[in-house]
Amino acid sequence: MTAVPTPEVVDERPPQGGGRRRVNVYMIAGGLLLFPPYGVMGAVAYSRSRRLAGIDHLESQTQALKARDRSLAAMGIGAAILVILLIVAIFTLNDFAVARGYFDFEVIREALPSMTRAFLRLNVSLAIVSELIVIPWSIAIALARGSKSKAVAPIRLMVLMYGDLFRGIPALLTLLIVGYGIPRSGIPVLSKISPFWAMVIALTLVYGAYVSEVIRSGISSIPRGQLLAARAIGLTEYQAARYVVLPQAIRVVTPALLGWFVVLIKDTSLVSVLGLLDAVNIARIGVVNYASLTPLVAAALLFLIATVPLTRLTDMLLARTQARMQGQ
Repeated sequence: MTAVPTPEVVDERPPQGGGRRRVNVYMIAGGLLLFPPYGVMGAVAYSRSRRLAGIDHLESQTQALKARDRSLAAMGIGAAILVILLIVAIFTLNDFAVARGYFDFEVIREALPSMTRAFLRLNVSLAIVSELIVIPWSIAIALARGSKSKAVAPIRLMVLMYGDLFRGIPALLTLLIVGYGIPRSGIPVLSKISPFWAMVIALTLVYGAYVSEVIRSGISSIPRGQLLAARAIGLTEYQAARYVVLPQAIRVVTPALLGWFVVLIKDTSLVSVLGLLDAVNIARIGVVNYASLTPLVAAALLFLIATVPLTRLTDMLLARTQARMQGQ
């Protein structure tokens, strides 16, 4: 009688090599060192994982995952606590010298009203007016750049050169060239415009070069079949772009456009180099008058109040767009 060979039993458990043990031990040690309450739980889970390694593979892996997660949480909490302690130490050392120099609430109370008026009158209004011009300007640039018609080839070349030029030159240089150059140009109309509108022109030129690429990417994301279908029902290329392609493209890139608007608000502070009394220049004058750096912190708070809600709105719209694209 021929003996039936016994099938070979293959152990599919992952190898428990020394390198992996060393990595786990380092994680456990880091958790114990930085935040012991969580680190102890991670060490206990790791010990259980090692004991069950040859008995219950599934439970061993479960405990290993718990050990890793709790050790990482301990290291994260511990690192956050160390950063907070470092900040507290910086502000309390030398008899609270840093705290008094940056956070003098009496100085904030006196300087904030005039700074807020300058912020609303110049920084915010400059950002809003520039954005209202940048959007249609960028759409026109994006359509010209994406056109395949041979008739607009010269315009397409000029648009390409425009984008390369203003994306390559620092925004501050553009503001200086336009802000000082237009009043001295001698052109009958342009030489008499106010510094505010000179800055609007400069910011439009700079951000039009960037935002047009964002809009062009949104247009490129729309399936070409939709454009062909629009042309098939009798729409012209302009009508198809206006009624079919652009609405969808703008919806796709709205989070990115809001992100660029946040950057635009912050870059309005660059107008201070031209002597305009915006929030930053008022803060610089306050530094001299009060012999304190607190006015600069107050100006930073104004920009934070304006930009943080927009940043959170951008994140929310981006998450909603991603969920819609994934069919959720």
